[in-house]
Amino acid sequence: MSFYPIDELEKGNYSFLYDMTIYDKKSLIKSIRSKDNKNKIISAFIKNIIEKMPYFSFDLIYDNDNFQEEIIYLINKYNLYKDIDLEKLKSFINTSFGRKYILDNLSYFIIERKEFTDFIIDYSQNDIEKNRDFIDKLYLHSNLSIRAKFMKKLIDDHIDKLELIYDDITKYFTSYTHQEYEQLTFLPELMDVTDISEIAIKLFEKNNDKKYYEKLKEIILNSYKENDLARFLIKDKKNYINSSVYSLKENKIGIKEFSNDANTLFSTSRTSKLIIMNNFSEYITKELMDEFKRYINLFTKDNKYSHILDNIYYYGLGNKLQQYVEKYLEISKSKESYFIASGSCSHCFKIGDYVIKLANGKWSYEEELCPNLYLILKNIEEEFIRNDKGVILTGFEIQKYLTKRVEDATVPSYKNFLRKLNELGYYYNDDLLNGKTGDNCMILDSYMDADHPNPEELPVEFKENPIVLVDRDLIFKKGNEYSKKILNSTFY
Repeated sequence: MSFYPIDELEKGNYSFLYDMTIYDKKSLIKSIRSKDNKNKIISAFIKNIIEKMPYFSFDLIYDNDNFQEEIIYLINKYNLYKDIDLEKLKSFINTSFGRKYILDNLSYFIIERKEFTDFIIDYSQNDIEKNRDFIDKLYLHSNLSIRAKFMKKLIDDHIDKLELIYDDITKYFTSYTHQEYEQLTFLPELMDVTDISEIAIKLFEKNNDKKYYEKLKEIILNSYKENDLARFLIKDKKNYINSSVYSLKENKIGIKEFSNDANTLFSTSRTSKLIIMNNFSEYITKELMDEFKRYINLFTKDNKYSHILDNIYYYGLGNKLQQYVEKYLEISKSKESYFIASGSCSHCFKIGDYVIKLANGKWSYEEELCPNLYLILKNIEEEFIRNDKGVILTGFEIQKYLTKRVEDATVPSYKNFLRKLNELGYYYNDDLLNGKTGDNCMILDSYMDADHPNPEELPVEFKENPIVLVDRDLIFKKGNEYSKKILNSTFY
């Protein structure tokens, strides 16, 4: 005799559900949801299984307004809002209960669940009148990153609706929103410089009279030390052949606008000075460009590793690096600058009395990249950019330039270093003190330069022979069996 699960469920027989495989349950849910009489089928058994099979129940009814009571119960008791993925959200938001639930918990769905943000913003703007309740919560959102996403989407897809939402969009790029009864602050939070720069250029391209662009440009130049206006103006445009294939073409309109104020946009550029030097230097005065080239030549003359500067500038560290170079050259007795050596993930330059290491990675990506210990040369300055997993993408370190070399890492000195490191609660995960990729150990000019609050308390043998590790990488805490380190070189 044949067995038909849906027929049995409609009769109120459900015990067989407990013995079904996950695959069969998913197939059954799909079949029930496709039926015209699904509400009748579900009503026959849902109250009987909701406690023992909450996930099955939720997957069956999450977007069905006829079972609001059950949906609320499941969400509240089992926190099943966390079980909503993007595909479920697209259906959930189109039910009266789901729409209200998302609106009431909007911060969770757009901040904690970042994978939903773009969809919810797109949903709100697709029918501005119908979704005014969503619009009102998004267009001046206190999270300026969310607000920026909302603005970009609006300008890209609904520029004709811009003034229906913002009376003057240029007023809303800080945490102060000009609303009635809002408390004024003298130091409002500013929108991220990349976001406001990109929005300004979108308005330049989309808003015919350029009034918003000109006002935003003035705000950016007055409120931010550096910006990304040049980056977006000179960036090649995508010429789409179809939805997924495109070619790049020169941004002639953007380049013309850049040329109108090139010196200012170059001087304040956060990421694009190298690109401008290499491709658009004819728009910059000779004096300004020559000054920049003198600095760049410190890192590009007589060596092949100038490409690392591309990363430094791409990730927005170029101006800070230049400031440090100028600072430490000025306080140095020596004014010499030259390339020293390269390791597996950094390139070292003598800049006056200091060493600047340009990093295009680190083997370690622990939260604490390297401990501050007397056995390790301290960084006077350091800046690193990580990806979302914590891996170092680029950065630089500044250390004192040491002249006393450890010609040979003898077995006793190596063992002594490891012993002292072990006593301090750490271990070294590189191969050699004087490694194949450069001199990893040097001798301090004086033990008084050691990274320690009171160097006089240091061991006698260290005072007599203050050998320090200069490569601040691959030092891990003891007991850390699963240290975060890159297993294969990805730096080239």
